[in-house]
Amino acid sequence: MTYGTWQAIRRRMATALLLAAGLFGVVAVRLLLEGHQSVSQGTEYERNGKLTEAVAAYRDAARAYVPLTPYSAFGFERLFAIGEHAEEKGDLPLARLAFESFRGAALATRSAYTPHNHELSEVQKHLAELYAKWDHAHVENKETARSKPYFAGLLQAPVGPSLGRAVAALFGLSVWISAVVAFLFLGLDPTLRPKKPVVLTSGIAFALGMALFTWGLLGGGAA
Repeated sequence: MTYGTWQAIRRRMATALLLAAGLFGVVAVRLLLEGHQSVSQGTEYERNGKLTEAVAAYRDAARAYVPLTPYSAFGFERLFAIGEHAEEKGDLPLARLAFESFRGAALATRSAYTPHNHELSEVQKHLAELYAKWDHAHVENKETARSKPYFAGLLQAPVGPSLGRAVAALFGLSVWISAVVAFLFLGLDPTLRPKKPVVLTSGIAFALGMALFTWGLLGGGAA
């Protein structure tokens, strides 16, 4: 490989990285704007005593998650506070709505880790107690009412695919994308004729990466 060819490849790779960074930046900015708007709406609703609407707005803010963003963190914080305050006042439906919104947002934004995992554990304890109270109040035979430990077990059960499958899917995605990039930049000579070793290697990598990606996504079920 000549020096000029290597420089051309480096320029193409730099361009691809810049494009990827630009796309990530666009997504991050959009989430930040959505988070800011949802926090503003939630604060206004809460100020006017519209707590159900405030919970919905704070849930949207929490779901607009970007690492270290203040708006998502504020959304989670307010959901937890509203839930605790409502439970103390005996407003169990509002408490349940707030805690369920917290849990749903945390699980929806998880990747290799779950945001606010410590608070999520506390939220699930509150929900287990709320569910047990509701069950006890609504069954005719109180002896058949399900207990707090029963609901706690359900809430703590793994949800969705295992962490290993999620990591495998991400790794497979990176492998097959890298295979495509390698073929485009290295698989053709200046006359556009395919270079058999590169094409073969890229094809094998693409097939393996796609298989791993598919296994990670469709391997199904909780761990």
